[in-house]
Amino acid sequence: MKIYFSNWYGFEYYIGLHFLPDNLGYPEKKGNKEGGLAINFQLYYVKSKNLAKKIGNVMVLSPDSRNMREFFEQEGNHIEGNKIYEVTKLFRPKMIVSMPNNIEYYKAIASLFEEQQAIYILKRLCDVSYYKDNLNLYKNWYGFTSRFYRDNSSSKSILKNGTKIAMGSYEINGVIEIALNDLGDSFEPFTLSFNKLNDIPRDINLIIGKNGLGKTHILKEVCDVITGLKSARSKPLFNKLIVVSYSPFESFNTNRELSELLSVKYGLQNPINIHDNPLSINDYTYIGFKNVEGQFDREWPTSFSAKSILNSIEYDRDVAWWAEGGQGKLKTIFSTLSLSMKFDTIRFKTIKNKNIDVTMSGDKINFNNEDEEINYQAGASFLNNGEELKLSSGQQIYSFMIPSIVSEIQDETLIIIDEPELYLHPALEIGLIEMLKTILKNRKSYAIIATHSSLIAREVQRNCVHVLKEATFGTMIDRPNIETYGESLEEIIGEIFDDYSIKKPYQHEIDDIMDEKLSLNENLDKLSHKIGDEGLVYLASKINSSN
Repeated sequence: MKIYFSNWYGFEYYIGLHFLPDNLGYPEKKGNKEGGLAINFQLYYVKSKNLAKKIGNVMVLSPDSRNMREFFEQEGNHIEGNKIYEVTKLFRPKMIVSMPNNIEYYKAIASLFEEQQAIYILKRLCDVSYYKDNLNLYKNWYGFTSRFYRDNSSSKSILKNGTKIAMGSYEINGVIEIALNDLGDSFEPFTLSFNKLNDIPRDINLIIGKNGLGKTHILKEVCDVITGLKSARSKPLFNKLIVVSYSPFESFNTNRELSELLSVKYGLQNPINIHDNPLSINDYTYIGFKNVEGQFDREWPTSFSAKSILNSIEYDRDVAWWAEGGQGKLKTIFSTLSLSMKFDTIRFKTIKNKNIDVTMSGDKINFNNEDEEINYQAGASFLNNGEELKLSSGQQIYSFMIPSIVSEIQDETLIIIDEPELYLHPALEIGLIEMLKTILKNRKSYAIIATHSSLIAREVQRNCVHVLKEATFGTMIDRPNIETYGESLEEIIGEIFDDYSIKKPYQHEIDDIMDEKLSLNENLDKLSHKIGDEGLVYLASKINSSN
């Protein structure tokens, strides 16, 4: 099969595989140069004339050139003007290596080709997963270990599983452990365990504890291990990490901040220039109040969620053609948001203040932006029967969070959520967990949640609930003594949140209003019609104690 480098959209006349610049067709994008390396492309397959399918975004690296576009133009054979070059002869395994930006690339190949042909395609493309035995050779090439293949979870997943996925022979194990042995001297080491094979899937782990005991510290440790910022003896293979935090006090890394930290780790450039030339990050997404620059920005979630909805539309139309039978991302957004509000239309504004509406008819997306530029800062509004909905603060956060997660998730993603209950009504907490369980099942993914919510704890088995407690050395990690899954909120609050051992304000008030001149039984008769069952139990306990 022939391989081409194509610099225009007339490539559909030439049957074969076509590498296009990553910004072709995306005028808002600049050509992505990775620290002086021009290695980013879109890959299309033309099966017959005028029938092209996008396989995905991919990087191509060679020891002979740092600018692969120029390399293809200089070394390839001209086919049509200066727009299309045949570069088949350049793809030799010890001279070129290619690697996708995410694992779904291999699913597209599996959908397009039978097993033997899929293997042939990977071989022709000098795919890093197919030629993983050449890894030590590639590590000597400029940019391979810093820009191309980094020491993180998603790169290792591509290397190990990519070829199997393309062949259609990969089965997700579903059993994953994250060992946290280096939290610091004030923490006990412990393990987060996931098991999707159980009748009740254990795909959510909870971190519960009083403020100041280190819930966020644990979440950040997981982030550092998965992204490769911190070395670890063993790393579970996740294809992506998503961090969600809408706290104004959180300190998770944005994509740019992570990019700059990784650039420092790999010694890529003078730190002064890092901000102007960040390392691109495709396997990590931060969702919260911090903007690209890492500054707290109340308006950022508005534009980010709007862009997420539009990215989901683009994904469903142009990328996910291979996901036959699966529910599209936009339909997931509609169905999930409908748990918290009744709507039938999502509306955007253009920069010319024109309304652009999105609706769904079954699985069909009804959306025509007529190539007008969307005003992301205006956000997305939700309508029902033509009337715009007025959202509560909880519904707003929900409308920010759900599209952002759905847009960014891929198979075998780890989602970290920090205290999601901050702005949510209990009904929305339940809706969030229902949404999360559905997405984790459909996308074969996992979640870690730091929370104070008994409602959320009720949805997770005790083996996946980690309770932080004060100890002489700092923080110990314990498990509940009761089965939390499906347990009453009263039992969960008492057992996990120490409600049994804490004297409540109403108990102090009952003590204060009791008449010392009356007996306890007389006080019980006097107050019984003014207090609830728990108060009556408290009064009765005082009587029993005195007897």
